[in-house]
Amino acid sequence: MNPCAYIYVVCNPHPLQERLHLTHTRIQYRHALIGCGLRVLAGLMLVPWLTGCLGGSSDPLGHRHDFGDNDANVVLCMGDSITAGGFSGGAPCPTLFGQMVGKQTINDARRGVVSADGANRIIASFRRHKPGFVIIAYGANDAIRGTNPAATGVHIRQMIHVAKSNRCIPVVATVMPMTGPRSVYNDRVDLINREIRAAARDENVKLADIHRSVRSDPDSLYVDGLHLNRLGEVWVAMTFMDAFK
Repeated sequence: MNPCAYIYVVCNPHPLQERLHLTHTRIQYRHALIGCGLRVLAGLMLVPWLTGCLGGSSDPLGHRHDFGDNDANVVLCMGDSITAGGFSGGAPCPTLFGQMVGKQTINDARRGVVSADGANRIIASFRRHKPGFVIIAYGANDAIRGTNPAATGVHIRQMIHVAKSNRCIPVVATVMPMTGPRSVYNDRVDLINREIRAAARDENVKLADIHRSVRSDPDSLYVDGLHLNRLGEVWVAMTFMDAFK
């Protein structure tokens, strides 16, 4: 597969100085932290998404979809503190994702919530924002608090159904692995991810498999074993972008 390679370089901790550079090169996946004055964060990742980049032919998510009175350029992002961001000192992953794909992202994530919160709020959020797409990213707090994985799966399916009934295209995300003291919850994370993957498969919706994309080296992506650092924010944004191809 001929991928597009994205290089994200940050030379200063201030979000206004974050820059995303697109290169059309054939490179193998790698990432590194390198120094450049105050600080440089570089992440390289293979992303087979932009169809014209290296000769791809598939249509992007939503091609020919009837959005009704929803805005096809708006992506609603619902989730917990991982999606809300604010731990890295840089822009959260929904903001970076929006910059990558040229869409407006609305970050409606809330810290400390479980999937039931999303299921309870999604109708009101749809009425308020009229999004063409919604990214559903719950499950970390369900794992930490011991929510029955089957219940998490039910909540994810409820949100998928609400999205579809409102002519909005849902994308569901898996839960990232945890590191450090929180790694004790990873067995629950695996069970919840099984439910999330089954919901995506059964409902025929796109899956942003964050767990798979970060599991090879999660320590380099977190500030505390759970929340994303600046490289992690970019990494997850690219995983979202890959789901929109």
